[in-house]
Amino acid sequence: MDDLLSAMLKKDPTSCYLRRLQVINEWIEECNENDHTERISFKDFFIKLQALGGINESALSCCSAKDLEGAGLPRLLAKQVANFFFKANPLLPNRTAEEMDYFKGIVYINWWD
Repeated sequence: MDDLLSAMLKKDPTSCYLRRLQVINEWIEECNENDHTERISFKDFFIKLQALGGINESALSCCSAKDLEGAGLPRLLAKQVANFFFKANPLLPNRTAEEMDYFKGIVYINWWD
Protein backbone atom coordinates (compact mmCIF):
# COMPACT_ATOMS: atom_id res chain seq x y z
CA MET A 1 0.00 0.00 0.00
CA ASP A 2 1.14 3.53 -0.72
CA ASP A 3 2.85 5.25 2.26
CA LEU A 4 0.71 8.36 1.93
CA LEU A 5 -2.51 6.34 2.02
CA SER A 6 -1.25 4.23 4.93
CA ALA A 7 -0.55 7.35 6.97
CA MET A 8 -3.99 8.78 6.25
CA LEU A 9 -5.70 5.49 7.15
CA LYS A 10 -3.85 5.40 10.48
CA LYS A 11 -5.31 8.83 11.31
CA ASP A 12 -8.87 7.90 10.27
CA PRO A 13 -9.32 4.13 9.77
CA THR A 14 -13.12 4.36 9.44
CA SER A 15 -13.21 6.89 6.58
CA CYS A 16 -15.25 5.60 3.63
CA TYR A 17 -13.42 8.11 1.41
CA LEU A 18 -10.06 6.61 2.35
CA ARG A 19 -11.40 3.06 2.00
CA ARG A 20 -12.45 3.87 -1.56
CA LEU A 21 -8.99 5.24 -2.26
CA GLN A 22 -7.51 2.06 -0.80
CA VAL A 23 -9.42 0.01 -3.39
CA ILE A 24 -8.16 2.33 -6.14
CA ASN A 25 -4.62 1.91 -4.84
CA GLU A 26 -5.00 -1.88 -5.04
CA TRP A 27 -6.20 -1.60 -8.64
CA ILE A 28 -3.26 0.67 -9.48
CA GLU A 29 -0.83 -1.82 -7.92
CA GLU A 30 -2.45 -4.62 -9.94
CA CYS A 31 -2.12 -2.54 -13.10
CA ASN A 32 1.54 -1.81 -12.29
CA GLU A 33 2.25 -5.55 -12.14
CA ASN A 34 1.52 -5.75 -15.88
CA ASP A 35 4.71 -5.32 -17.92
CA HIS A 36 2.78 -3.86 -20.85
CA THR A 37 1.52 -0.74 -19.11
CA GLU A 38 3.19 2.43 -17.98
CA ARG A 39 3.67 2.59 -14.19
CA ILE A 40 1.11 4.65 -12.33
CA SER A 41 2.04 6.50 -9.17
CA PHE A 42 -0.80 6.49 -6.64
CA LYS A 43 0.70 9.54 -4.94
CA ASP A 44 0.74 11.53 -8.21
CA PHE A 45 -2.80 10.38 -9.01
CA PHE A 46 -4.02 11.34 -5.53
CA ILE A 47 -2.44 14.82 -5.74
CA LYS A 48 -4.09 15.41 -9.14
CA LEU A 49 -7.41 14.05 -7.87
CA GLN A 50 -7.35 16.47 -4.94
CA ALA A 51 -6.43 19.33 -7.29
CA LEU A 52 -9.59 18.49 -9.26
CA GLY A 53 -11.56 18.76 -6.02
CA GLY A 54 -11.82 15.06 -5.17
CA ILE A 55 -11.52 15.67 -1.46
CA ASN A 56 -14.58 13.81 -0.17
CA GLU A 57 -17.06 11.08 -1.13
CA SER A 58 -19.57 13.37 -2.80
CA ALA A 59 -16.85 14.94 -4.93
CA LEU A 60 -15.62 11.50 -5.98
CA SER A 61 -19.10 10.58 -7.16
CA CYS A 62 -18.92 13.53 -9.58
CA CYS A 63 -15.69 12.34 -11.22
CA SER A 64 -16.05 11.21 -14.80
CA ALA A 65 -13.73 8.75 -16.48
CA LYS A 66 -12.26 11.71 -18.40
CA ASP A 67 -11.48 13.48 -15.12
CA LEU A 68 -9.74 10.39 -13.79
CA GLU A 69 -7.86 9.90 -17.03
CA GLY A 70 -6.65 13.50 -16.73
CA ALA A 71 -5.47 12.67 -13.21
CA GLY A 72 -3.18 9.99 -14.62
CA LEU A 73 -5.16 6.76 -14.88
CA PRO A 74 -5.20 4.71 -18.10
CA ARG A 75 -8.53 4.90 -19.97
CA LEU A 76 -10.04 1.55 -18.95
CA LEU A 77 -8.90 1.82 -15.34
CA ALA A 78 -10.39 5.34 -15.26
CA LYS A 79 -13.74 3.93 -16.46
CA GLN A 80 -13.57 1.18 -13.83
CA VAL A 81 -12.83 3.71 -11.08
CA ALA A 82 -15.59 6.10 -12.24
CA ASN A 83 -18.11 3.25 -12.20
CA PHE A 84 -16.92 2.30 -8.72
CA PHE A 85 -17.42 5.88 -7.48
CA PHE A 86 -20.92 6.09 -8.99
CA LYS A 87 -22.02 2.71 -7.68
CA ALA A 88 -20.71 3.65 -4.24
CA ASN A 89 -22.99 6.70 -4.17
CA PRO A 90 -26.37 5.72 -2.67
CA LEU A 91 -28.05 8.66 -4.42
CA LEU A 92 -27.17 7.28 -7.84
CA PRO A 93 -28.23 3.61 -7.83
CA ASN A 94 -27.59 1.48 -10.91
CA ARG A 95 -25.90 4.23 -12.93
CA THR A 96 -22.72 3.69 -14.92
CA ALA A 97 -20.14 6.41 -15.55
CA GLU A 98 -21.22 6.58 -19.20
CA GLU A 99 -24.86 7.09 -18.21
CA MET A 100 -23.90 9.83 -15.79
CA ASP A 101 -21.83 11.61 -18.47
CA TYR A 102 -24.94 11.47 -20.65
CA PHE A 103 -27.13 12.89 -17.88
CA LYS A 104 -24.59 15.62 -17.14
CA GLY A 105 -24.76 16.60 -20.82
CA ILE A 106 -28.54 16.85 -20.67
CA VAL A 107 -28.41 18.98 -17.54
CA TYR A 108 -25.74 21.17 -19.12
CA ILE A 109 -27.73 21.61 -22.34
CA ASN A 110 -30.98 22.29 -20.47
CA TRP A 111 -29.27 24.76 -18.20
CA TRP A 112 -28.23 26.87 -21.17
CA ASP A 113 -31.58 26.60 -23.00
